[in-house]
Amino acid sequence: MSLLDDEKRLLRSDDGRVLVTSHRIRFEATDGSTRLISFTLDSLDCCEILHDASHSALTWAKITGLLAVVGLLLNLPGSLIPEARQITGYHLSTALLVVVAGSCYASYLLSRRTLVHFRSRRETISIHIERKNVSEAVAFIDVVERAKLEFLAKPRPDGETG
Repeated sequence: MSLLDDEKRLLRSDDGRVLVTSHRIRFEATDGSTRLISFTLDSLDCCEILHDASHSALTWAKITGLLAVVGLLLNLPGSLIPEARQITGYHLSTALLVVVAGSCYASYLLSRRTLVHFRSRRETISIHIERKNVSEAVAFIDVVERAKLEFLAKPRPDGETG
């Protein structure tokens, strides 16, 4: 990317796909096809952090985990329902519930992600923060907002600001 005369590079995302300069934000993706989005900081309308995860996986982890705990309690010596320990395959089904609960919880942990969105009137640039670190996303937004305010405060050739 060639910079304008008074433009400076301020920040580049970890994966190198997003570049923030003193005048604009540019996103470039080449995943089979090339997509390039670039807009000036004065057209930036909002910044958003989205910390998201698959809540259905967490719900299933809670349900199967609760069933597994009930199954484990029924299998304890001196259980309130001693006949439950005599049911064929009961230990196997309890172990299976523990495995299913663990798998659901693992899929919930793997589905967590942090996204940063920069929106203009026409386009949105979305950045996936790898380490799921919200403070890193806030720092990224702080740089962009500071750059926008500085950009808007600069006098334009017609003598006006922003």
